[in-house]
Amino acid sequence: MKKIIYLAIGLTTITLCAQTPLPYSNGFDTDTSLNGWSFAELGNICGPAHNNHYWDARLRDNAVSAPNVLYHDYEVGYEGTELTEDWVISPSFNFESGAEVSFKINVYSIMGNPNPEDNIELYLMKSNSEGDITEYSLLTSLIDYCNSEYNTFDTVTIDIPPATGNSHIGFKYESINNWFTVGIDDLTISSGTASTPVVEDLYNQTLLYPNPAKEYIT
Repeated sequence: MKKIIYLAIGLTTITLCAQTPLPYSNGFDTDTSLNGWSFAELGNICGPAHNNHYWDARLRDNAVSAPNVLYHDYEVGYEGTELTEDWVISPSFNFESGAEVSFKINVYSIMGNPNPEDNIELYLMKSNSEGDITEYSLLTSLIDYCNSEYNTFDTVTIDIPPATGNSHIGFKYESINNWFTVGIDDLTISSGTASTPVVEDLYNQTLLYPNPAKEYIT
């Protein structure tokens, strides 16, 4: 699945900067943890309680690496059916050889099971030389990690296919007036390795007979 996002519908421009070298790791625990990350809030913004309901690096007492996690609080506080769609987008990387992204995630359903509209998704995104997001493709849905246990983090490891140009990963939170939270910790991104065929020295491992041959050799 591939969609095109234009700034006309509200996605924040990515901060222009050089590609971040790999491997990359982030525990979201320092004041500079979110340097190079960008945010976009589309659709409903959680009504009057919005001051605490967006992606941020936030204190979490059960963080895998203390004290913070990348966090989105539960989406609640208004009446209606408009979808909340909040994005957090990484700095740019070089994924020409592919990559592997790994992180710890906790999706905690405060009031029970999520609604069908509620989801957490991981995307591969691309930006142009102006820093605008030009396209994105779904890598995987993460809502299945909702086990309603506040202190349990699961490990997710995803292979990213090769991509040219400026590449990013993006987490999308979407909900319709529901009570579930997301915490992401210990994010690592490592470069993939382009497959190179191994050429073995077969000369000394080969036996041809009969030698000399008139018609056939084995």
